Amino acid sequence: MFWLYLWGCVSPGIAEDFYLAKDAEWTVDPDTVCDRLNCRFDEVDEVLDVIPEVEGVVEVVKIDPTVFTLRGSVAGDTMISIAGLDRGNDLVERYMHVFVAPVNRFGFGLNCDAKSPSDDPWVLPVEATVDATWFLYDAVNNRLEGGPQFESEAVVWSELNTASSKVSLTMPEEAGDAVLGSALMNGDVGNFQVVAEEQYDGFAAEVWTTGPIPVGQIASITTAMLVDGRRVCMDRVQRVLTTSTPSVCGFWDGVAEWVVDDSDAPTTVLGLSPGDCLMEVSVPEFGWSESLTLTVAES
Repeated sequence: MFWLYLWGCVSPGIAEDFYLAKDAEWTVDPDTVCDRLNCRFDEVDEVLDVIPEVEGVVEVVKIDPTVFTLRGSVAGDTMISIAGLDRGNDLVERYMHVFVAPVNRFGFGLNCDAKSPSDDPWVLPVEATVDATWFLYDAVNNRLEGGPQFESEAVVWSELNTASSKVSLTMPEEAGDAVLGSALMNGDVGNFQVVAEEQYDGFAAEVWTTGPIPVGQIASITTAMLVDGRRVCMDRVQRVLTTSTPSVCGFWDGVAEWVVDDSDAPTTVLGLSPGDCLMEVSVPEFGWSESLTLTVAES
């Protein structure tokens, strides 16, 4: 080991605790991590060495000038010293306390455009791309750092961002069941029912509000295609929203008709004057429609 005698050191007793998934790698950017936590090792501006106190708990995979990568080898914990140069080119040493634990479960969810979509399984169109968020947890619900090591015979993932725990998933070309797993644990991370448009058998449209809206205020309208009563996430079927009471309410900028091509976000309806706002949501491709009513009150 080197850097045995460093001036400007701080006590290991103030080291921040981190939890790392066993068999997973985590690239540590001190500046990013210490922006959100009360740690001090971001003061090492140029990393020269990373030294675990307990041998075998973690492996130091790689050291770059400003980041380093750790791998959780066995369950346990160790203090880690990060040695290098601060912004004034003085030698410094800072610390982190790393606990390594097996992954017990994934927290997993899709950034779905359908309100209250089914997650057992998630229903998505063929070839649909959807963003997802994942988190790793140990047996006592500590959130673990580390890459997810996804596995799937059908689902393709890209744009993996371990810092924000986000990933982009693309469904297969053929309808059917698809599973996303991980090498870090037994069991499925996510289950998907992949469907073609000819399987759609209905649609749902709702105004999301707890009651009347005042003049000048807005409410959200959500729509979703259905398969066996389950809402489809990220479908690409056009909807047309119209109001037969344009003096009472309107859509974006108060217009009486609004076309949604990809159902990528809720549609906003604006209260213009007191009364009953009467709306229709239609799906021209399938010949379906549904009526909605919203009360607009004095502000």
